[in-house]
Amino acid sequence: MNEQKISVMERDVRELSLGDMLIQVFRHWKALVICAVVGALLFTAYSCLTGVSGPRAWAAQEAAAANANVSASSLDEASQTRVDGMTELRSRFRETAVAQGEYIQNSIFMHLDPYAVNRTTAYLFVMADGETSEAEIDAIVSAYQDAAISRELLQPIAEELETEYIYLLEVVDCEADYDLNKITVSVSYTDLDESMEICRQIVNALEAGGDGYAAQLGSHHLVMTSMTKCVLADSEIFEKQASVWDDVHNYNVAINKITADINDFRPASPGAVAVPGYRSIPKDVGIGAVAGFIVCFVVLCLAYLLFDKLHSDDEIRRMAPVRVWANNIAPQGHAGSVLAFDKLQGMTAWKEGAYQ
Repeated sequence: MNEQKISVMERDVRELSLGDMLIQVFRHWKALVICAVVGALLFTAYSCLTGVSGPRAWAAQEAAAANANVSASSLDEASQTRVDGMTELRSRFRETAVAQGEYIQNSIFMHLDPYAVNRTTAYLFVMADGETSEAEIDAIVSAYQDAAISRELLQPIAEELETEYIYLLEVVDCEADYDLNKITVSVSYTDLDESMEICRQIVNALEAGGDGYAAQLGSHHLVMTSMTKCVLADSEIFEKQASVWDDVHNYNVAINKITADINDFRPASPGAVAVPGYRSIPKDVGIGAVAGFIVCFVVLCLAYLLFDKLHSDDEIRRMAPVRVWANNIAPQGHAGSVLAFDKLQGMTAWKEGAYQ
C-alpha cells in the first residue's frame, strides 16, 4: 500500500528542467523584443518629461557651464599679458605649419624620389657674330640664364602641368659657364618623359626669344649641342626634403609646448560641468530596453513554473509509470500531453521482462 502511495506521489510530482524552461521562454522571442522596445520608449519618454535627459537637461547643463565660466577666477595682468603673447606666437606657428603642409602636398619637388630622379639636361652655347666683346657675350649668357627660370617663360608650362610657377621653379635649374659661353638647363621630374618634354619647351622658348636678345645685346646665335636624360640618385634632394619634414615636426612640437604652457596659466575649463542626475538619451534607451526584456523574461519564467501541465514528450517519458513513446505533443495547447498522462494514471509500473 505504501509503495503504491509513493508511486502515485512520484507521478504527481512534476520534474522541472532549466533547459526546458529556457527553451519555452525563448520561443516567445517576439514578446521579448516587443517588451524591450516598449520599455525603451517609455523610459526615454519619462526621462525627457522629467528633465533627466533631452532638451531640458541639455539646457540645464549649458546654464551650469555658463555660470561656471562667470565664476571662474581671472588671471592677473602680468599673467594675462604673457598668455596673450604665447597665444599670438602659437597662431603664427600654426599658420606656418599649415603653409608647410600645403607646400608638401602640392610641391613637385617633395614628391621626387631621391633614389630615382628623372632628370633631363640640355646644353646650349652662345655663338657671337662679328666683333662682340667678352662683356657683351657674358651679358647675353646671363640674359638667357635669367630667362630660363623666369615666370614669363615657366608660367605657361606650369599651367599645362596644372601646377604653379613656384613649384615648377624648384625642379628647373639653369647654370651658366661664362668661360665657355655655355648654358646648362636641367629638369628633374617624377616622370622621365615629362622631364624631357618640359626641358624641350624651355629650350624652344629660349630659342624663340633669341631675336629679341640679339637686337638688345648684339648679334649672336644660340646653339643646342645635346639633350640627355637619365635616372640617378641625388642625396641633396633627400636632405632638402628631410629638412622640410623636420621643420613641420618642430613647429608641431612647439605648438604643443606653447599650448601646455598656456593651460598651466589658465584655470581649469568649466565646460564639462556635471548636472546631477543627467543622462543621455542613448543611455535611457539602453536602460529601458534591458528593463523591458528582464520584466518579460521573469513573467514568462513564472508562467512556465505555475503551469502544471506537460510541455514536451520528454516530460511524459519522465513522469509516466510505464515505457511510452509520445510524439508530436503540441507545446501550445498541451491537450495531447494531459490526455496521454491521464490515460497512464491507472497503468501498472513497467518491469524488466514483463512485456516480451
